[in-house]
Amino acid sequence: MRVVAGCEGDAMSQVLCDPYIGWYARSDGSGVGRYSVWHEPLVLEEALVDEARVEVLTDLGLIEDGQPPLAAGVQRMVGFDIHTPPVQIPAST
Repeated sequence: MRVVAGCEGDAMSQVLCDPYIGWYARSDGSGVGRYSVWHEPLVLEEALVDEARVEVLTDLGLIEDGQPPLAAGVQRMVGFDIHTPPVQIPAST
């Protein structure tokens, strides 16, 4: 097993492979909400890619059409806990 570069369990892997806080626009327009994700540390195994397309990145000019990926990895299995703000449920009448 070869571990994907940047995901070796160091400080950089916490940025690349283990995001844990995110922000989103609230659907009711009241501002920004926060969520968090918890999971065991990821150990991405190197993967070989025959072909990949990400049209949005090509359309934005961030990658060339047909450009090979810099790296690809797979995670065999991991459980995720996603924590979002509580939602108030109206009482039934």
